[in-house]
Amino acid sequence: MIRVAHPHPGRRAKLAGLLIVGLAGFLITCQVDQLLSPPATAALLTSLGVVADSAPVGSTAMLGHTISVSSSGTSVTWSARAVDTASWLVLSALSGTTPSTFTVQFNPGHLPTGTYTDSIAFTPALAAGSATYVPVSFKVKSCSITPEMIDARIADSLTTGDCAAPHGNGQFGEVYSFSDSGNDSLSAVLVSGFGAIISLDTSLAPAALVVARAPNCSLPQQTTCFLYRLLPQARTYYVEVMSASAGQTGSYTLALTRPHPPSAPDSLGQYLSDSATTVPIGGAVAHDTLVFRAVLNDPDLGDSLVLQVEAKPTGTGFTGVPTATSVRVGNGAHAWVTVSGLSNNAFYHWQARTLDQTGRGSPWLAFGSPA
Repeated sequence: MIRVAHPHPGRRAKLAGLLIVGLAGFLITCQVDQLLSPPATAALLTSLGVVADSAPVGSTAMLGHTISVSSSGTSVTWSARAVDTASWLVLSALSGTTPSTFTVQFNPGHLPTGTYTDSIAFTPALAAGSATYVPVSFKVKSCSITPEMIDARIADSLTTGDCAAPHGNGQFGEVYSFSDSGNDSLSAVLVSGFGAIISLDTSLAPAALVVARAPNCSLPQQTTCFLYRLLPQARTYYVEVMSASAGQTGSYTLALTRPHPPSAPDSLGQYLSDSATTVPIGGAVAHDTLVFRAVLNDPDLGDSLVLQVEAKPTGTGFTGVPTATSVRVGNGAHAWVTVSGLSNNAFYHWQARTLDQTGRGSPWLAFGSPA
């Protein structure tokens, strides 16, 4: 057992005073600590927990998203930064005070295809260790491909949000696809307010061979075209529309068509060998030669056409085998064909048809009644 000696009565009073003074000092110290302690910092709140977007490779359009930054209770000053300092991530501000809005932009620039990630750290000024993190994800993807039906007119445009044309050199492009059973032809005609190029491909790989490429067009009032390009295989084909120069944009219309059969010959007529004197229906001539004329038309603007005539003695049926064929003429032009060696004292009837350069023919059209 340990005994503690009682203090002297006189010292007891002094000790009590010391205890009182010490306690007062302790109380004063606690109050000072409370005054110097920082107030509780309100947590930062963001309207978006994740920001994600995508863009085609080669595009230059900036993609933006707005984030609201707030706090519970008191207003808070904050700072923002990209954790990995990604160059494709553009922040609208580096600081602010709640409540406020903040914009994050994705810049596809010259990024290759792939998925890029980073985070944005929003940090309150009075509590540097309690940041709020918003993950961001940006996907750069290959050109999108639009399936199209042949013989449909396409109205579209090139914008800075389009990809770089696979077979271009930095130009914006749009890609269309179609399937074909092979051994047929395709024509593509484009009208635009800017210089344009059309390519026909079997693959979008940059090193793949281009089947056809057209920077201009022989047809009037058309910007660019290629006509009757053979599709040698049964497969999927691609048509690229691109600007002639990097950075060009604008609207356009594109027609992809297979060859159509020509129209039946129009304005049929029969003439003497001078090609000027008309022979009426049922008329008699003193020559063994006649000239036949017609106007030839085809729904395909670039077609070249011939007039075929089959002449048979009256009472002999037609066989569909032409007796004579004209020289080739342009769409909408007059065609003339000469038939010689007609028999004397004989009656004839005849029919005609239009044939295009692909071998497609119109229905036969008989001339006159009676022949």
